[in-house]
Amino acid sequence: MIEFRYNNHHYSGKLELIDNSSNKFELLKSYFNNLKGFKEAKNEINIFPNYILLNKHFKILITVNQIYIEYYNSNNQLLKLHKDISPDEYLSFNYLTEDSKWIYDLGKIYGVGEFKSDKFEKGGLMQTIVDYEYKVGKWKFWNINRELIAEGKFITDSSMVIGQSDSDYYIKTSKIRKENWKFYNSEKQIIEPKIEELFILENANK
Repeated sequence: MIEFRYNNHHYSGKLELIDNSSNKFELLKSYFNNLKGFKEAKNEINIFPNYILLNKHFKILITVNQIYIEYYNSNNQLLKLHKDISPDEYLSFNYLTEDSKWIYDLGKIYGVGEFKSDKFEKGGLMQTIVDYEYKVGKWKFWNINRELIAEGKFITDSSMVIGQSDSDYYIKTSKIRKENWKFYNSEKQIIEPKIEELFILENANK
């Protein structure tokens, strides 16, 4: 499984998981199985990439004029390579952003689903309007090892936030009813979730 990020502020916090059954994986494999033209880099090259590809064995950074790779070979040696590319060669990677199924990097977990926006009025000496988001509908979650850990449908609830000086307010929250969810271990077996795991899924946010 490869994590792909488009390093653009409009896509901040979003990524795609590319698995080895996809056309994108085959195109990447076809390109990077042949490292002709790459040169050894003594140190990590400081570049701001447009595309980022990651898994536990390698890191690939792609700009409009350069590709930088770090990877472990069969002897578990860390190798660093780089290559200058033309604008046309850079454009050949456009398939990475086509029909991308973006998911959210939520810190300890990854998730795919819909956020809904709302706002509340926060009291005190100065009244302020605060925007926030909560998860709605069907979601899937993966752990940091890219293993599916849960899938199901959130219900929307509301919680009172106790403020100061009679400034209490309600916010909408995402809640899990276990009968609407399936939870998995690393062997893809259905399990009973722990309280901590439910809390993390309910409170995961961008």
